[in-house]
Amino acid sequence: MATQIRSTSARTTLLDQSRSPKFVSKTHLLTAIVVFTNVVGNICLSHGMQQVGTIVSTSPADYLRALLNPWVLAGTCTLAVWMISDLALLSRADLTFVLPVTASAYVFIAIAGHFLLGDQISWQRWLGIVVISLGVIMAEETPSLTSAAEYRESPR
Repeated sequence: MATQIRSTSARTTLLDQSRSPKFVSKTHLLTAIVVFTNVVGNICLSHGMQQVGTIVSTSPADYLRALLNPWVLAGTCTLAVWMISDLALLSRADLTFVLPVTASAYVFIAIAGHFLLGDQISWQRWLGIVVISLGVIMAEETPSLTSAAEYRESPR
């Protein structure tokens, strides 16, 4: 019984820490980094692959040449940073928070693709962008149901 009380006390302390303004602001900063690196990485990758052109080949040399394009290389490196920051964010926040909120990157990628790369966006895609945006707003406004304590204290 005493062990259970201590465990509950430790979970309450960790839960309080996970709701602290410092924890929340770091989570929001990490979310912004995830979204930003996703957008920049995909835009760079797309721009680079437009420069490289279509590759339909079984030769690894063609793919290596594409990978060595400066824009593709920058996009690949940026997306590596995106993956690392996404892992860090997933260690701090619920998956049910992370996936909807970072889905805002899809909206920014579409808008950046339209204005920076000249991509054409149909009205159906614009409608999808609106739906994603509404989902992101709803996910951001919903309180977290899983605490940091549950992540760290759950048996594996």
